[in-house]
Amino acid sequence: MRRAGRLDQTTLLITSDHGHGLVERALYAERLLPGRTVACEGRILLVVVDGAGEARTVVGLLAEHGVYPLASEYLPGDRRSHLAAFVAPDGTAFELRPTSSSGDPDGAPGSRPIRGMNAERAISGAPKYRSSHGFRPGHPADERFAIVRGSGVPRQTRARAEAEDLAPTVAALLGVAHPGPGKSWL
Repeated sequence: MRRAGRLDQTTLLITSDHGHGLVERALYAERLLPGRTVACEGRILLVVVDGAGEARTVVGLLAEHGVYPLASEYLPGDRRSHLAAFVAPDGTAFELRPTSSSGDPDGAPGSRPIRGMNAERAISGAPKYRSSHGFRPGHPADERFAIVRGSGVPRQTRARAEAEDLAPTVAALLGVAHPGPGKSWL
């Protein structure tokens, strides 16, 4: 930009959609809840349940492993009685279980081999990835970041800003109105 003579006419905005946090252990959802339909997303686990009674049963099964329920307000209202959300303890993420060292034919796609006694029954182990997203809402490791630099952008550092303030900031940089919520950082 500098060599092209455009540095003074350019504003850069770099942002992330989520943060990342260290993962030291993986919990294998299929082993924790055999026979249930589950979806893993970092520290978040979604489990298909048939009503509040079954959800309580799943809460009990997962509590033994430090997993706790996540409030379901973010789920569509008509799905809340059929879908339960859970959060893994700090330093832990949910993953598909690895295959056995003998090439277990029902191993999950993209999984990695594990070895040792009772490997096929293991409920936890080394993580596939050393960091993950999908932590519980409000967790510091899930915080996003934004860098805004350019002509007319004041130099400042904010320890924290609300996500809803990003769109008004972009609108202000572009010189257009933003009718939604939030307040520009500029």
